[in-house]
Amino acid sequence: MSDAHMTSDTKVTARPFGLRFRTAVTLFVVLLVASNPVAWMAETWYGVNKLITSNATWICFIIAYTGILTLPWLNLAGQEHLSRAQRLEKMCLAWLCLTVAPHLLVELPWVVFYHQIMAAKGQLWAYNWWSYADGGDVRYITRDTTLLAMETGASTIGIVGAILLLGWRKAKRFSDMQLLVLMILMVADFYPTYLYYAVEIIRGFPSVGSVTDLIVKFLGANVYWLIMPWVVFFWAGRQLISRRAS
Repeated sequence: MSDAHMTSDTKVTARPFGLRFRTAVTLFVVLLVASNPVAWMAETWYGVNKLITSNATWICFIIAYTGILTLPWLNLAGQEHLSRAQRLEKMCLAWLCLTVAPHLLVELPWVVFYHQIMAAKGQLWAYNWWSYADGGDVRYITRDTTLLAMETGASTIGIVGAILLLGWRKAKRFSDMQLLVLMILMVADFYPTYLYYAVEIIRGFPSVGSVTDLIVKFLGANVYWLIMPWVVFFWAGRQLISRRAS
């Protein structure tokens, strides 16, 4: 039948990708985790320039974060019938996981185990911190007091966020109070990032090593925290308003 003979009520359903959401997320997480040991081996065993290896790990970070935040909007198997509101909610939940993870696994250990990390330069387990600090922001090496205060706050945000995630996992929804806390948490998550950028910009980027480090590490790896907290903030606010209205 030609296009001209197709009726206007003909429904064409796009075939979903065979990949499921959890599988795709797992692949991105594997990329994120594997990038560090691979880069460390390339630098330590084969003498690849640290500018290349360290930035490669953070490019993988950017790919993984962008990919995971995009997945809810793709026509993956099992989510092809989701509404836009459901996809937005899924992305907001994904972001909460993506912001809690570095707060608890990267920033909190830096706050608590700073001396051990500094003494472990060149060791695999400390590579994630050094790949960013050495070139991306030397303040993590000098333990700048302003940065320490920001990262202590970020660690606290990670703890509160983890509690919220546990609550959601149990009930499969946020209570009104949890939504309110989530909104406050997102404002608190945005502010340290704004301060982080503002202080360094005003000083003229003295802590950043190269243009590549500036683009990939300092800007690229942190820009999510300037955007996504507000997406989640307004989503949570709309949830509260709609619940009150009904």
